Amino acid sequence: MKHRSTLAPVLALIVLALASCATAGPSSISTKDLGGPDTHTLAYGYLGYHSIFGKGAAENAMFAQLNPEHEAALYYAVRPAGNSGYFFLTPQPVGSSWKLIEFVKRGSNSITYYKRGVAGKNPYDPRMEKPGLLYIGAYAYGRDENPNGTQSEYELWDIHELRDEGYELGSLKALLPNFKRTAWQALIEARIKELSK
Repeated sequence: MKHRSTLAPVLALIVLALASCATAGPSSISTKDLGGPDTHTLAYGYLGYHSIFGKGAAENAMFAQLNPEHEAALYYAVRPAGNSGYFFLTPQPVGSSWKLIEFVKRGSNSITYYKRGVAGKNPYDPRMEKPGLLYIGAYAYGRDENPNGTQSEYELWDIHELRDEGYELGSLKALLPNFKRTAWQALIEARIKELSK
């Protein structure tokens, strides 16, 4: 009997540890708390890494809100289609200004953290200037295959803009299920229809 009484607290601690691991994770946003397309901007796009070894998604892309007129915030971009590279930021107030400050690249034997910092302005740093949809664009970390001849070898490796080979349409199709039965659904579906022509 004494053996069982010492085993119970140990099992309770194991269950507690497993339960806390299972419940940890990103928080969710109620559709009631989601800003609508009349006052907020839904920014989306593609962010990946491209190399001779293949293509992959830039993971854990973190954006910081830098406009002092709005609340400071850090958000991880939502990747609605797993390792596709498509992402979106939950709808943010018009006037907010976001900066990509870090992302992760996973290799077969390594994980690389890229820290961008807050200085400068890049085309993949969205500024929510008007309500509605905002396609940030398609970008990938890798070597610039179209250099202008002025960059050093080091500068050739960075985030570069990609030609849109269906990235916007893919992003919209990936994020649509997250906005079903919200004020955003009709706007997203209309843009998908427009791009599908």
